[in-house]
Amino acid sequence: MRQGDVFLAAVPQSDHLWKLRPVLLLREMPPFRDWLVCTISTHLHHEVAGLDDVLRQGDPDFAGTGFKDGSLCRLEHLNVLPQKDLRGRLGKVAPARHRRLLARLDLHLSP
Repeated sequence: MRQGDVFLAAVPQSDHLWKLRPVLLLREMPPFRDWLVCTISTHLHHEVAGLDDVLRQGDPDFAGTGFKDGSLCRLEHLNVLPQKDLRGRLGKVAPARHRRLLARLDLHLSP
């Protein structure tokens, strides 16, 4: 389990139900080794420009993600999940994409 990996995990939805969705591992959180994750969606029209990151089928790292369609890494949908809740590994994103997402999150959180 490494940052940049894509896993399946049950995450809360706006209707208060939990749904099995792909998530991107952003950072391991101390002290219990839980993971800060963002959800991944195929609903590209929900993109928040300058925050989210669109992963398109033509991108060099697309094949390694395990996705079938273009997908959206949604930084406005963050969760901290224990490792035991991370189910099957689907793939991973490129290190450059992972760094870009962390930089965007940092910019968004900075005053």
